Amino acid sequence: MLFQGNRYELRTNLKVMKHLLLIFTTAVTLFSCSPSKETDPQRVAKGDVQLGGMLRVAEAERPAGLSPSELTTASLQRIGNQIHCGLLRLDPVTLQPTPAIAERVEPDTSGKIYIFHLRHGVMFHDEPCFGNNSREVTAHDVVFSFKQLCKAGSDAYSSTFNGRVEGVEAFNAGTAQEISGIMALDDYTLRISLTKADESFLFVLAQPTASIISQKAWEDCGQLSIGAGPFRPIEADDNRLLFIRHQDYFANDAFGNRLPYIDSVQMSFIPTKELALEAVLQGELDLVTGIYLDPVKDLMERHAAEFTGKEPRLLMQRNDDVAAYEVYSIYAAKLIGFKENFLGYRDFATLQIKK
Repeated sequence: MLFQGNRYELRTNLKVMKHLLLIFTTAVTLFSCSPSKETDPQRVAKGDVQLGGMLRVAEAERPAGLSPSELTTASLQRIGNQIHCGLLRLDPVTLQPTPAIAERVEPDTSGKIYIFHLRHGVMFHDEPCFGNNSREVTAHDVVFSFKQLCKAGSDAYSSTFNGRVEGVEAFNAGTAQEISGIMALDDYTLRISLTKADESFLFVLAQPTASIISQKAWEDCGQLSIGAGPFRPIEADDNRLLFIRHQDYFANDAFGNRLPYIDSVQMSFIPTKELALEAVLQGELDLVTGIYLDPVKDLMERHAAEFTGKEPRLLMQRNDDVAAYEVYSIYAAKLIGFKENFLGYRDFATLQIKK
Protein backbone atom coordinates (compact mmCIF):
# COMPACT_ATOMS: atom_id res chain seq x y z
CA MET A 1 0.00 0.00 0.00
CA LEU A 2 1.49 3.28 -1.09
CA PHE A 3 1.00 6.69 0.47
CA GLN A 4 -1.06 8.72 -1.98
CA GLY A 5 -1.12 11.96 0.02
CA ASN A 6 0.86 15.06 -0.82
CA ARG A 7 4.34 15.46 0.64
CA TYR A 8 4.69 18.88 2.05
CA GLU A 9 7.99 20.66 1.76
CA LEU A 10 9.47 22.45 4.71
CA ARG A 11 10.20 25.77 3.09
CA THR A 12 11.11 28.71 5.31
CA ASN A 13 11.86 32.17 3.94
CA LEU A 14 15.03 32.69 5.98
CA LYS A 15 16.25 36.24 6.58
CA VAL A 16 19.51 37.15 8.26
CA MET A 17 18.76 38.12 11.85
CA LYS A 18 21.25 39.96 14.08
CA HIS A 19 19.34 40.00 17.33
CA LEU A 20 19.32 37.17 19.86
CA LEU A 21 16.39 35.09 20.93
CA LEU A 22 14.17 36.91 23.43
CA ILE A 23 12.20 34.91 25.96
CA PHE A 24 9.43 37.00 27.45
CA THR A 25 7.98 36.48 30.87
CA THR A 26 4.26 37.09 30.65
CA ALA A 27 1.16 36.18 32.56
CA VAL A 28 0.44 32.48 32.25
CA THR A 29 -2.83 31.29 30.78
CA LEU A 30 -3.78 27.82 31.99
CA PHE A 31 -5.24 25.33 29.53
CA SER A 32 -6.58 23.47 32.56
CA CYS A 33 -6.20 23.31 36.28
CA SER A 34 -2.97 22.05 37.79
CA PRO A 35 -2.42 18.39 36.96
CA SER A 36 -3.89 15.96 39.43
CA LYS A 37 -1.09 13.46 38.88
CA GLU A 38 2.44 14.77 39.13
CA THR A 39 5.14 13.10 37.09
CA ASP A 40 6.09 9.94 38.95
CA PRO A 41 9.60 10.42 40.39
CA GLN A 42 9.75 6.74 41.34
CA ARG A 43 9.68 5.34 37.82
CA VAL A 44 12.25 2.58 37.46
CA ALA A 45 13.51 1.76 33.98
CA LYS A 46 13.33 -1.79 32.69
CA GLY A 47 16.00 -2.59 30.18
CA ASP A 48 18.64 -0.22 28.86
CA VAL A 49 16.54 2.95 28.61
CA GLN A 50 16.71 6.43 30.13
CA LEU A 51 13.62 7.85 31.85
CA GLY A 52 12.83 11.46 32.68
CA GLY A 53 14.00 14.89 31.58
CA MET A 54 12.59 17.83 29.64
CA LEU A 55 12.86 18.23 25.88
CA ARG A 56 13.10 21.84 24.65
CA VAL A 57 12.00 22.38 21.05
CA ALA A 58 10.87 25.21 18.80
CA GLU A 59 8.08 25.73 16.31
CA ALA A 60 7.46 28.76 14.14
CA GLU A 61 3.68 28.82 14.49
CA ARG A 62 1.72 29.19 17.70
CA PRO A 63 -1.66 27.40 17.57
CA ALA A 64 -4.80 29.43 18.05
CA GLY A 65 -6.34 26.34 19.65
CA LEU A 66 -5.53 22.69 20.23
CA SER A 67 -8.60 20.93 18.88
CA PRO A 68 -7.61 18.45 16.13
CA SER A 69 -9.57 20.18 13.36
CA GLU A 70 -7.53 23.36 13.93
CA LEU A 71 -4.16 21.63 13.48
CA THR A 72 -3.97 21.77 9.70
CA THR A 73 -0.46 23.06 8.86
CA ALA A 74 2.78 21.05 9.05
CA SER A 75 3.97 22.95 12.11
CA LEU A 76 0.66 22.58 13.94
CA GLN A 77 0.45 18.89 13.12
CA ARG A 78 3.83 18.34 14.76
CA ILE A 79 2.28 19.82 17.91
CA GLY A 80 -0.83 17.70 17.49
CA ASN A 81 1.24 14.52 17.26
CA GLN A 82 2.38 15.05 20.85
CA ILE A 83 -0.96 15.74 22.53
CA HIS A 84 -3.49 13.82 20.43
CA CYS A 85 -3.98 10.25 19.30
CA GLY A 86 -6.15 8.76 16.58
CA LEU A 87 -7.49 5.36 15.65
CA LEU A 88 -4.23 4.88 13.76
CA ARG A 89 -0.83 6.53 13.79
CA LEU A 90 2.11 6.66 11.40
CA ASP A 91 5.10 4.47 12.13
CA PRO A 92 7.91 7.06 12.55
CA VAL A 93 10.29 4.97 10.41
CA THR A 94 8.13 3.40 7.68
CA LEU A 95 5.39 6.08 7.70
CA GLN A 96 2.82 3.30 7.31
CA PRO A 97 -0.43 3.44 9.34
CA THR A 98 -0.21 1.31 12.47
CA PRO A 99 -2.70 0.60 15.28
CA ALA A 100 -3.16 3.23 17.97
CA ILE A 101 -6.51 3.65 19.75
CA ALA A 102 -7.79 1.00 17.33
CA GLU A 103 -6.10 -2.29 18.18
CA ARG A 104 -7.00 -3.82 14.84
CA VAL A 105 -8.82 -2.95 11.62
CA GLU A 106 -10.94 -5.28 9.49
CA PRO A 107 -11.73 -4.17 5.92
CA ASP A 108 -14.45 -6.00 4.03
CA THR A 109 -13.84 -7.58 0.64
CA SER A 110 -15.08 -4.49 -1.23
CA GLY A 111 -12.58 -2.19 0.49
CA LYS A 112 -15.41 0.24 1.27
CA ILE A 113 -16.24 -0.80 4.84
CA TYR A 114 -13.81 -0.84 7.76
CA ILE A 115 -14.51 -2.26 11.22
CA PHE A 116 -12.27 -0.78 13.93
CA HIS A 117 -11.82 -2.64 17.21
CA LEU A 118 -10.73 -0.22 19.92
CA ARG A 119 -8.31 -1.07 22.70
CA HIS A 120 -9.79 -1.37 26.15
CA GLY A 121 -8.34 1.01 28.72
CA VAL A 122 -7.14 3.84 26.45
CA MET A 123 -7.49 6.93 28.62
CA PHE A 124 -7.97 10.62 27.93
CA HIS A 125 -5.81 13.13 29.78
CA ASP A 126 -6.71 13.91 33.38
CA GLU A 127 -9.10 16.85 33.46
CA PRO A 128 -11.33 18.70 35.97
CA CYS A 129 -14.25 17.58 33.77
CA PHE A 130 -13.45 14.04 34.82
CA GLY A 131 -12.99 14.92 38.49
CA ASN A 132 -9.24 15.30 37.85
CA ASN A 133 -9.08 11.68 36.76
CA SER A 134 -8.80 9.93 33.44
CA ARG A 135 -11.72 8.74 31.34
CA GLU A 136 -11.73 5.85 28.91
CA VAL A 137 -11.95 6.42 25.17
CA THR A 138 -14.97 4.73 23.54
CA ALA A 139 -16.33 4.38 20.02
CA HIS A 140 -18.90 7.06 20.87
CA ASP A 141 -16.02 9.53 21.39
CA VAL A 142 -14.78 8.57 17.93
CA VAL A 143 -18.17 9.33 16.35
CA PHE A 144 -18.29 12.65 18.19
CA SER A 145 -14.73 13.55 17.09
CA PHE A 146 -15.43 12.83 13.44
CA LYS A 147 -18.61 14.92 13.58
CA GLN A 148 -16.50 17.83 14.83
CA LEU A 149 -14.10 17.22 11.93
CA CYS A 150 -16.94 17.25 9.37
CA LYS A 151 -19.12 20.06 10.69
CA ALA A 152 -19.62 23.28 8.73
CA GLY A 153 -16.65 25.60 9.13
CA SER A 154 -14.09 22.88 9.90
CA ASP A 155 -10.71 23.79 8.40
CA ALA A 156 -9.77 20.11 7.99
CA TYR A 157 -12.98 18.73 6.49
CA SER A 158 -12.14 19.25 2.82
CA SER A 159 -8.75 17.50 3.04
CA THR A 160 -9.88 14.56 5.18
CA PHE A 161 -13.39 13.05 5.04
CA ASN A 162 -15.04 15.10 2.28
CA GLY A 163 -15.85 12.84 -0.67
CA ARG A 164 -14.52 9.79 1.14
CA VAL A 165 -17.05 8.85 3.84
CA GLU A 166 -20.72 8.18 3.20
CA GLY A 167 -23.04 10.89 4.48
CA VAL A 168 -20.46 13.56 5.33
CA GLU A 169 -21.72 16.02 2.71
CA ALA A 170 -25.24 16.01 4.12
CA PHE A 171 -23.93 16.40 7.66
CA ASN A 172 -21.62 19.24 6.65
CA ALA A 173 -24.49 20.99 4.85
CA GLY A 174 -26.73 20.68 7.92
CA THR A 175 -29.35 18.48 6.26
CA ALA A 176 -28.48 15.44 8.44
CA GLN A 177 -27.85 15.21 12.18
CA GLU A 178 -25.64 12.14 11.91
CA ILE A 179 -23.00 10.88 9.50
CA SER A 180 -24.55 7.78 7.96
CA GLY A 181 -21.17 6.22 7.17
CA ILE A 182 -19.84 6.37 10.75
CA MET A 183 -21.49 4.22 13.42
CA ALA A 184 -20.52 2.98 16.89
CA LEU A 185 -21.61 -0.67 17.03
CA ASP A 186 -20.79 -0.82 20.75
CA ASP A 187 -18.36 0.91 23.13
CA TYR A 188 -15.31 -0.64 21.47
CA THR A 189 -16.38 -1.26 17.86
CA LEU A 190 -16.76 1.28 15.06
CA ARG A 191 -17.86 0.92 11.45
CA ILE A 192 -16.88 3.40 8.73
CA SER A 193 -18.40 3.13 5.25
CA LEU A 194 -16.62 4.83 2.34
CA THR A 195 -18.10 6.05 -0.91
CA LYS A 196 -15.54 3.93 -2.78
CA ALA A 197 -12.52 1.78 -1.98
CA ASP A 198 -9.69 4.08 -0.94
CA GLU A 199 -6.56 2.76 0.81
CA SER A 200 -5.32 6.31 1.38
CA PHE A 201 -8.15 6.75 3.90
CA LEU A 202 -6.09 4.86 6.49
CA PHE A 203 -3.41 7.54 6.15
CA VAL A 204 -6.06 10.21 6.71
CA LEU A 205 -7.02 8.49 9.97
CA ALA A 206 -3.38 8.55 11.08
CA GLN A 207 -3.14 12.35 10.82
CA PRO A 208 -3.48 14.59 13.92
CA THR A 209 -6.56 16.25 12.40
CA ALA A 210 -8.38 12.90 12.73
CA SER A 211 -7.48 12.46 16.40
CA ILE A 212 -10.04 11.47 19.02
CA ILE A 213 -11.30 13.92 21.65
CA SER A 214 -13.64 13.51 24.60
CA GLN A 215 -17.36 13.95 24.08
CA LYS A 216 -17.92 14.38 27.83
CA ALA A 217 -15.37 17.21 28.01
CA TRP A 218 -17.39 19.05 25.36
CA GLU A 219 -20.78 18.36 26.90
CA ASP A 220 -19.75 19.21 30.47
CA CYS A 221 -17.08 21.87 29.98
CA GLY A 222 -17.20 23.05 26.37
CA GLN A 223 -13.69 21.78 25.62
CA LEU A 224 -12.74 20.33 22.23
CA SER A 225 -9.05 19.73 22.88
CA ILE A 226 -8.99 16.93 25.50
CA GLY A 227 -7.06 14.14 23.81
CA ALA A 228 -5.32 10.87 24.60
CA GLY A 229 -1.81 11.48 23.23
CA PRO A 230 1.53 10.91 24.99
CA PHE A 231 1.73 14.45 26.42
CA ARG A 232 -0.79 16.71 28.10
CA PRO A 233 -0.70 20.51 27.64
CA ILE A 234 -0.87 22.29 31.00
CA GLU A 235 0.44 25.85 30.61
CA ALA A 236 0.91 28.42 27.90
CA ASP A 237 1.97 31.98 27.36
CA ASP A 238 2.53 33.96 24.18
CA ASN A 239 5.90 32.35 23.58
CA ARG A 240 5.75 28.83 25.01
CA LEU A 241 3.65 25.73 25.59
CA LEU A 242 4.43 23.18 28.29
CA PHE A 243 3.42 19.54 27.95
CA ILE A 244 3.78 16.90 30.66
CA ARG A 245 3.89 13.15 30.31
CA HIS A 246 0.51 11.42 30.10
CA GLN A 247 0.91 8.73 32.74
CA ASP A 248 -1.99 6.66 31.41
CA TYR A 249 -0.82 6.63 27.79
CA PHE A 250 -1.61 3.22 26.33
CA ALA A 251 1.74 2.41 24.68
CA ASN A 252 4.54 0.35 26.26
CA ASP A 253 7.97 -0.53 24.92
CA ALA A 254 9.37 -4.03 24.48
CA PHE A 255 10.64 -4.05 28.09
CA GLY A 256 7.28 -3.07 29.56
CA ASN A 257 8.12 0.59 30.19
CA ARG A 258 5.10 2.82 29.71
CA LEU A 259 5.73 5.55 27.16
CA PRO A 260 6.64 8.34 26.91
CA TYR A 261 10.11 8.08 28.41
CA ILE A 262 10.63 11.80 29.04
CA ASP A 263 8.74 13.83 31.64
CA SER A 264 7.88 16.94 29.64
CA VAL A 265 8.22 18.97 26.45
CA GLN A 266 8.69 22.73 26.43
CA MET A 267 7.84 24.24 23.06
CA SER A 268 8.97 27.78 22.25
CA PHE A 269 7.57 29.73 19.31
CA ILE A 270 10.41 31.27 17.31
CA PRO A 271 9.69 32.90 13.95
CA THR A 272 12.88 32.03 12.00
CA LYS A 273 15.27 29.11 11.69
CA GLU A 274 18.24 31.42 12.38
CA LEU A 275 16.87 32.39 15.75
CA ALA A 276 15.96 28.80 16.59
CA LEU A 277 19.43 27.61 15.60
CA GLU A 278 21.00 30.39 17.65
CA ALA A 279 19.02 29.16 20.66
CA VAL A 280 20.30 25.61 20.12
CA LEU A 281 23.88 26.82 19.82
CA GLN A 282 23.45 28.83 23.03
CA GLY A 283 22.10 25.76 24.86
CA GLU A 284 18.57 27.18 25.23
CA LEU A 285 16.94 24.56 22.98
CA ASP A 286 17.68 20.90 22.30
CA LEU A 287 16.91 20.69 18.59
CA VAL A 288 16.01 22.59 15.45
CA THR A 289 14.80 20.98 12.24
CA GLY A 290 14.23 21.96 8.62
CA ILE A 291 17.63 23.68 8.31
CA TYR A 292 19.00 24.63 4.89
CA LEU A 293 22.77 24.98 5.15
CA ASP A 294 23.43 27.93 2.85
CA PRO A 295 21.60 30.59 4.91
CA VAL A 296 23.21 29.49 8.20
CA LYS A 297 26.66 28.38 7.03
CA ASP A 298 28.51 31.29 8.67
CA LEU A 299 26.68 30.81 11.94
CA MET A 300 27.55 27.11 12.06
CA GLU A 301 31.17 27.69 11.12
CA ARG A 302 31.53 29.94 14.17
CA HIS A 303 30.35 27.05 16.33
CA ALA A 304 32.22 24.22 14.59
CA ALA A 305 33.78 23.07 17.89
CA GLU A 306 30.30 22.14 19.17
CA PHE A 307 30.08 19.40 16.51
CA THR A 308 33.57 17.89 16.85
CA GLY A 309 35.57 15.82 19.30
CA LYS A 310 34.93 12.46 20.96
CA GLU A 311 31.90 13.82 22.79
CA PRO A 312 30.38 16.62 20.69
CA ARG A 313 27.62 18.65 22.29
CA LEU A 314 25.61 18.88 19.05
CA LEU A 315 24.88 16.49 16.19
CA MET A 316 23.70 17.10 12.63
CA GLN A 317 21.39 14.74 10.78
CA ARG A 318 20.28 14.89 7.18
CA ASN A 319 16.57 14.19 6.72
CA ASP A 320 16.37 11.30 4.27
CA ASP A 321 14.34 11.01 1.08
CA VAL A 322 14.12 14.71 0.35
CA ALA A 323 14.36 15.20 -3.38
CA ALA A 324 16.32 18.02 -5.03
CA TYR A 325 17.44 19.77 -1.84
CA GLU A 326 19.12 19.00 1.47
CA VAL A 327 17.42 19.59 4.81
CA TYR A 328 19.06 18.95 8.17
CA SER A 329 18.22 18.63 11.83
CA ILE A 330 20.64 19.88 14.50
CA TYR A 331 20.19 18.57 18.01
CA ALA A 332 21.87 18.04 21.36
CA ALA A 333 23.95 14.87 21.57
CA LYS A 334 22.16 13.97 24.82
CA LEU A 335 19.02 13.08 22.82
CA ILE A 336 18.72 9.33 22.23
CA GLY A 337 16.63 8.01 19.39
CA PHE A 338 15.75 11.31 17.74
CA LYS A 339 14.94 11.07 14.06
CA GLU A 340 12.84 13.24 11.80
CA ASN A 341 11.87 11.88 8.41
CA PHE A 342 11.16 13.79 5.21
CA LEU A 343 7.54 14.41 6.21
CA GLY A 344 8.60 16.06 9.44
CA TYR A 345 6.88 13.36 11.51
CA ARG A 346 8.21 13.14 15.07
CA ASP A 347 7.53 10.66 17.84
CA PHE A 348 8.69 12.24 21.08
CA ALA A 349 7.07 9.40 23.06
CA THR A 350 10.06 7.19 22.23
CA LEU A 351 12.73 9.87 22.67
CA GLN A 352 15.18 9.52 25.57
CA ILE A 353 17.46 12.09 27.20
CA LYS A 354 20.87 10.91 28.32
CA LYS A 355 21.61 11.78 31.94
